[in-house]
Amino acid sequence: MAPLQALGIETLRVLTPTGEMEPLGDLPLHAAGRARVLVVDDHPPNLLAVEAILEPLGHRLVMASSGQEALRHLLDEDFALILLDVQMAGMDGFETAALIKGLERTRHIPIMFLTAVNRDAEQIYRGYREGAVDYLLKPIEPEALRAKVTVFVNLHLQSEQIKRQAAQLIENAALYEEERRGRASAEAAIRAREDALAVVSHDLRNPLSTISMAATLMLETMPTTEANSLNRRSAATIQRVAMKMAGMLSDLLEVSRIEAGRLALKCEPH
Repeated sequence: MAPLQALGIETLRVLTPTGEMEPLGDLPLHAAGRARVLVVDDHPPNLLAVEAILEPLGHRLVMASSGQEALRHLLDEDFALILLDVQMAGMDGFETAALIKGLERTRHIPIMFLTAVNRDAEQIYRGYREGAVDYLLKPIEPEALRAKVTVFVNLHLQSEQIKRQAAQLIENAALYEEERRGRASAEAAIRAREDALAVVSHDLRNPLSTISMAATLMLETMPTTEANSLNRRSAATIQRVAMKMAGMLSDLLEVSRIEAGRLALKCEPH
């Protein structure tokens, strides 16, 4: 029977480094990414045995020979999983687990108990009461241990990815809000400029219209004689300049409306 089926799992999908969800059974055991796993046992041969079993997964294995050493590692580094021996000299596995679950920094880390001695039901129940996610009896089936470690490591990696994505979403939302406020401020400034230009244009159009009409009237009523030639040229210049200034005001106001989005451009074929 395959390790996952032995655990009662038919199909487990994991997040690969490419961002795709694939069945765990179709992947190499190290394919879902690397993580730190803490192994705690006061017998060096047991540490070597667990290291040999888990080495094919490609994760970073941190070894601790006591509960105190394990706590020091936990204060310095983040771990995806803890494999904790129950029967240890000094601080045993249950006491170590209670301290781990009592710290805000480490209470979320899953703990798998490993033991060759504490096999009775009461000890197993105590392990789960201390916050364990699994309680394995030695000798350990290598494939089963690798499969279980892979499951919890991938859950950890997916959780970390979700946290990163959530942080990115928050950052993107903040950038969008900043951009929105900047755009709103710019649009308000453009509208204010357009309103100011409209007032200025209105205030200047009336005198320019009066000047242009006066110049036109002078040209129409003034006799065309040598004596009036200078006056006629001056009136014509005044008329031309007034009309040009009126056109410039109209162009300036239209440009302002285009920038504010209040006037659409219509392209005509040549």
